[in-house]
Amino acid sequence: MGRMDRRKDKRMRKKEEVVMKKKWNRFLTLAVMTGIVMLALAACGGYGIETGSVSGGAVSGQAVSGAAVSDSTALTVHVMKEGKVTIPDPADVEGSADVYLRKSPDDNIYDEEDNILQSAYKDFVVDLSFLGFDEPVFVSSYAVGNLTKATDSIAHVMTQTKKGIKEKEVEGDCLALFVTTGIPTAEDYKEYEVGHISPSYIVVLDYGAGKCYKVKTDFFLHNIWWWNNLEAIDLTGDGVQELVVQHRYNKTSDFGAYRIDQKTENLREIYSTRSEECGYREINEFEGTLLDDYKIKLEFPCIGYSHTISMVKDAGYKEEDLQIKNRVDEDGYRNYGTLWEDGVLKSDAMVALYTMDHVDYIKNKDGSIRVDFAWTVALEHRSCTIGLMHAYFEYDKLKDTLVLAGAKYVNREQAEKEWKEWYKEEMEN
Repeated sequence: MGRMDRRKDKRMRKKEEVVMKKKWNRFLTLAVMTGIVMLALAACGGYGIETGSVSGGAVSGQAVSGAAVSDSTALTVHVMKEGKVTIPDPADVEGSADVYLRKSPDDNIYDEEDNILQSAYKDFVVDLSFLGFDEPVFVSSYAVGNLTKATDSIAHVMTQTKKGIKEKEVEGDCLALFVTTGIPTAEDYKEYEVGHISPSYIVVLDYGAGKCYKVKTDFFLHNIWWWNNLEAIDLTGDGVQELVVQHRYNKTSDFGAYRIDQKTENLREIYSTRSEECGYREINEFEGTLLDDYKIKLEFPCIGYSHTISMVKDAGYKEEDLQIKNRVDEDGYRNYGTLWEDGVLKSDAMVALYTMDHVDYIKNKDGSIRVDFAWTVALEHRSCTIGLMHAYFEYDKLKDTLVLAGAKYVNREQAEKEWKEWYKEEMEN
């Protein structure tokens, strides 16, 4: 099971005859759009156009109906370093829709007194009253894809970089956004808990059908530059993508999946690690049992998984470091793994899936996705890690959610290697 390259995770391209039919129209659209971008950036010294990959960064939501637009609608998303966010109402768009978004700011957003500059966030605010928001909202992460239906429409994502404008073609005519209400002030952003006081929503704009969807979410905007990651991924293998949101907070990753129900036309959450009903239902069925000889049994009884590890061979601890006589070190701090006396268990402790290190996607033969949650396994505290548990989740059509389908333990040395590989990949993307 190899790691799926997200940049290559997209559906088969259009059939050759469809490509040839629409090729000329797409070329004209891109040429006009490129000219506009070049003129807008001329004052900054000009930018060249360069193709390459870019990335975006249990409640119900109702669709807001509007006039349908042709399936051939071309969606162009401009992701710029400067300028105002501009998002048209899908119901008002005829033909091509142009959306202007902002890239996440860098760390250079403070003045000499360590206050966040007003300019760092004011241009992220936009009027989305057509979605029912009474006040302007803060727009951060985005994703583009086929979130309502399979379509031949092509969206162009134009991202401003230091080297110029990178262009990427994405199948789909839907734009997903992470929207935060209750616009924070500069003082709020100095406090890292702004997300807890600012309600956030997942929004999907279908420019192919002229419809909008929104749903309130438990995820939040942690601060101005620490955005959630949005991706359009077909978790079910039915040809229509789901919207996946990830957020790393307090040394652990959170994951959520949303889909648009075609029968009810609702955008709703189908899985979330921030929801006890969904995310931790199966995870709480994990069991860890301490044994003699410095061993621990790791189990998921609900799927019949059981694996016994050694604190010495697998977790990398020395027997001397596990002796109960060493429970408190010379500085008065507790050593959490000190539970044995010459291999005999003398004390009890919690064995838990402590924090989720990262999430990966593995493609199954039927086209569906196996979601790989990589959990750190710890003994009592994160300072006493004993390896990594891969918990594999797949979509269950009858339950309409992700369910635990498999598990695999890797030792502490391998876990550290996987973390470094994942972190390197994230930094490159």
